[in-house]
Amino acid sequence: MPAMPRPSERATVFLNLSSGILLVGSGIWAGMVLPQPLQTQPLPVPQPQANTPPLLPTLSPPQASLPAVSPDADSPKGNPNHGGSTDLEREIRELRQQAIQLLIRVEELESRLQRLSSPAAAPEPRRESATTAEIAPEGASVPAPTATPTPTSFQVGTRTISLPGDLLFDFDKAEIRPEAASLLAEVAKSLREMPGARVQVNGHTDNIGSLNYNLDLSLRRANAVKDYLANLLPEDHPISWTTSGFGPTLPVADNDTEEGRQRNRRVDLIIAP
Repeated sequence: MPAMPRPSERATVFLNLSSGILLVGSGIWAGMVLPQPLQTQPLPVPQPQANTPPLLPTLSPPQASLPAVSPDADSPKGNPNHGGSTDLEREIRELRQQAIQLLIRVEELESRLQRLSSPAAAPEPRRESATTAEIAPEGASVPAPTATPTPTSFQVGTRTISLPGDLLFDFDKAEIRPEAASLLAEVAKSLREMPGARVQVNGHTDNIGSLNYNLDLSLRRANAVKDYLANLLPEDHPISWTTSGFGPTLPVADNDTEEGRQRNRRVDLIIAP
């Protein structure tokens, strides 16, 4: 039979057990009452990034200009010489007109010089005249044209009178129409006031038809106007006449339109006193 512990030993064991129980209980109580440490996770540290340059539009290198495809050389627009020839023709027409004006001016100055050189020459009174006058035909009614004709203007300052061809003549004709009588009478009245004047009558046409035909037609019309005006003046009235036919070579409007062609059909009188 085992030996029973003595009372002093039992008291020691009991105290040890009590102390252990108290320690365990204190630990449990401390775990329930004391706050638990927070569980934190470390924040990720942002990694440094290289500076991103601002977005710029991608510039493509300059492209070499492609040669333009030349259009058909036979067409007026495709022919590189077409524009140059048109400019040359226009310049030739302008130079011809200037040459006519200069010739008349030279004759006028020579005539004045001759009169001043004459010992019996007397000073001529200077006559004031209107610069422009619009003249409308009178008498019989004229069929309304399809487009506006060249206006009749008396530019006495430059001694130029422009007459619409459709009022003077029928189509493809060179005989003066009866409806143009009143207009030509006004022209003759102006010429009576300029004795000794030199009058150059220039006929013009549009570009319909051949060049030679229009040149001949314009000359015949210029002669018709000259003869008609000469018959309206006194026989002893000194007037020097010159006629020319330019056909379609000196247009004042575009021949591609009916209105332009109608303006180009005209007779111009250039007067040098």
